[in-house]
Amino acid sequence: MKQKQILRASITGYLPETCAMPPSAEALQILTDPHLPNFIRVSSVVQQFPQFHEAYGAAKGDGMFRAPEDRARVW
Repeated sequence: MKQKQILRASITGYLPETCAMPPSAEALQILTDPHLPNFIRVSSVVQQFPQFHEAYGAAKGDGMFRAPEDRARVW
């Protein structure tokens, strides 16, 4: 249980800084910035980690679930 709390704290500590953007700023970013919006970049990154799925119990059918075979692998 303690491990899940630590993982959740790590993940949620990462989110506010990168995703706290008012909708008007997000709309402007989509129209003017060639990069993906922050919330997509953050969601895509955390979905790659098995620890994210363990901490939040993400499972098939959940919006943030990514099957292990679809996750990025470096080596």
